[in-house]
Amino acid sequence: MTTQKQLKEWIPEALSAFQSIMPSISTPYPEIHIASASTLSKVRSALVKKTGSPNVNMKIPYTSMMETLHGDGGTAILIYQKICPDSQSEFNHALWHELGHFYAISTEEEPFFYFAGQGLDEDRIRQTGYWVWNEFVAESIANFVSSKIYPINAEEYKCQKHWRQPYLRLQSMIQTAYNMYPGSFSEYDLAIYYATLLTDPATVAFVDGAMKNELTVWNPDKWAYVLMEPDSIEPTAISLVPAQYGDLLLDISDLLQEKVEEDEFWKVDGDFLDRLGLLVTELNDMKAMARMRGIVEKK
Repeated sequence: MTTQKQLKEWIPEALSAFQSIMPSISTPYPEIHIASASTLSKVRSALVKKTGSPNVNMKIPYTSMMETLHGDGGTAILIYQKICPDSQSEFNHALWHELGHFYAISTEEEPFFYFAGQGLDEDRIRQTGYWVWNEFVAESIANFVSSKIYPINAEEYKCQKHWRQPYLRLQSMIQTAYNMYPGSFSEYDLAIYYATLLTDPATVAFVDGAMKNELTVWNPDKWAYVLMEPDSIEPTAISLVPAQYGDLLLDISDLLQEKVEEDEFWKVDGDFLDRLGLLVTELNDMKAMARMRGIVEKK
C-alpha cells in the first residue's frame, strides 16, 4: 500500500502540473485530505460538514480512490489511501480527474453541481445529462492534462502491439456501461467510456488509425507487421452492445465530440445538459422497455 508520506510528496507535484496546463481561475484550489481505512469515516464527515456537500451518505463498501466534495462552503478532495495506486502516473491521473471536477464546477456558467447530489431532482432530464457530463468532463480534463505531461507518439498506436490495449479498454468500458444495471445504462461508466474514446490520446490515435485503415497487425508468415484488412474491426466497440442502441450511442458520441473540440470544452450550459440528458434518457428508456419485454416473454 502506498504510504501517506509518498502521497504527500506526489500531491504538490500533480497539483503543480495541473495548474501549469489549465488556464488560471480566480477560485482557490481545494484542500486535499488523505484518509486511511481507520480515519475514512471521520475525515469524510468533517469534509462534508465543512464544504456543505449534499452527498452526506458514505457508500458502503467505500470503493472510491478519491472523491470531490463540493457545496456552498467550497470544495475539498478526499484521497483514500487504502486503494491508491503504487504508480505515480496513475495517481496523478486520478488526482487530475478530481481536480477536473473542481475546475469544471468553478467555471460553470450557472451552478449545476447540485444535480450530483444523492437525491433525484425534479428536472430528471437535466440531472441525467449532468450525471454523464460531470464524470465525462472530469476525465476529459485529466486526459487533456495527461496529454501535455505525458505526450505519446500517435504513430505507434497504429501498430497492434500498442493499439491492442486501448481497443480492449474500450470493449471493457462499453460492456460495463451496458451490463452494470439490468434496466438502464450506467451513466458513470458511459461517461468514462466516451471520455476515453474522445480524449485519451492513445485511444484517439488508435481509432483514427482504424478509421483511415492504417492499423497494422503481426503476420507470422512474413515475420513483420502488415496493414490490417480494411474494416476488420469496429474501433469504437459500440457494436458489442445490441444493435438497437447503436444510433443513440453514436448520437451521444457526436454531441460530446463537438463539445471537446471547443477551446474551453469544460464550460457547460443548461441547453447542452438538456440535449445530453434527452439522449441518455432515451437510451435508458429503450433498455428498460427491452427488459420489460423480456420479462413478459418469459411468462
